[in-house]
Amino acid sequence: MTDQAVLLTRQSAFPLFATPLVPLWAMLTVDGVTGILLSCLLGWWLLSLAILDIRHFILPDVLTLPFIPAGLAVTWLTSPALLPDAVLGAAAGFMSFWLVREGYYRLRGREGLGFGDVKLMAGLGAWLGWQSLASVVLIDAIAGLIALLPTALRREEVTGLRLPFGAYLALGAWLVWLYGPVTLA
Repeated sequence: MTDQAVLLTRQSAFPLFATPLVPLWAMLTVDGVTGILLSCLLGWWLLSLAILDIRHFILPDVLTLPFIPAGLAVTWLTSPALLPDAVLGAAAGFMSFWLVREGYYRLRGREGLGFGDVKLMAGLGAWLGWQSLASVVLIDAIAGLIALLPTALRREEVTGLRLPFGAYLALGAWLVWLYGPVTLA
């Protein structure tokens, strides 16, 4: 994959630059100490996943699997009335991406979406609720297209490029966490 196909840099300085931005951004957009702390937890978790996906094209179980119950626990502790939305979000996130993964494999005979992305989407549903998943995927798709734009403008082949899909999901989730789902009104 060319470096131009990745929205976020592979440089080792990226984590050093991005890590302090998480609490700064959280403090500017979230109210209350609890909200800021939870935002930092989510932001650093998503940043870790994004960096691993960008560098190695992997979203390890050690980070994706605990992400699901952590999201449910945060919802239960902060907004118990929204727990059904979080449970439905985890199930919808998992099933929708699992179906896309399986469908692509059956059509093309090769993996197009990793199972780590499926588990990440389940976790995002647990953290954000089912209502936010479409916005996360929309932002993810736009970020992925922007990442491919330089390659496409040079008229290079983009069909076989691998993209760190989880990194774009993490970006979408972070933006939806801080600003809410995309609305048309």
